[in-house]
Amino acid sequence: MGDRQRSEASLHMQEEERRAHERAEAASRREAEEAARAEEIRKALYERRMQVAAQLEPEGPEAKARLSMRLPTGQRLERRFRPEAALRDVYAWADCAGLLPENRERGVEIPARFALKTSFPSRELTQMEQTIAELQLAGSNIMLTALDEDDD
Repeated sequence: MGDRQRSEASLHMQEEERRAHERAEAASRREAEEAARAEEIRKALYERRMQVAAQLEPEGPEAKARLSMRLPTGQRLERRFRPEAALRDVYAWADCAGLLPENRERGVEIPARFALKTSFPSRELTQMEQTIAELQLAGSNIMLTALDEDDD
């Protein structure tokens, strides 16, 4: 191999190394951007849930309807509601349950998107304006199930 061929081979190798380095840098930038976006989403979810927790109606003496909720991790949470409380109130509690003082030390994690279902017979609870009494949920066990991004 002559000097010219070695020089061309060296230049070609340097060019390939430069391209590989550029690809690695671009991939690293994309990963950093995706991580930053994920962190922004996590912070926004946390802040929203903190606001919901601050507005949650406290359990009072008129809260006689006990609900038990099983999480995807197997943990069970309980709360008492007024029988006239709407299903949307149960969803609000479920959404912020991990941030409530009684659960902070338990490592409760609530998925970003979830649905509540009755345990038996299994049916998704979607009637947000109906009350706990109307839905006959007092004393029942409900399940919180995580939803994927493409679930509606």
